Amino acid sequence: LDYNVVLMLPEKGVPQIWEEYEKILNDSGEIVKIKKVPRFAFYDLASKSYAVVASGERALYANIILRKGVI
Repeated sequence: LDYNVVLMLPEKGVPQIWEEYEKILNDSGEIVKIKKVPRFAFYDLASKSYAVVASGERALYANIILRKGVI
């Protein structure tokens, strides 16, 4: 796959939380490729996930899928 992170596209606009995510990911020192997908495509990917973590984040469109790699 050609991405490390998946975000759910909103109907319109850019969620504020994405700026924070991009800052955190860019500060990691790794090359991070972000893919943005429509809601139902995101749900499909999430249903195939190995683990789900509920963080309690209340920001709109704060859903994020992180793709793990080999260490």
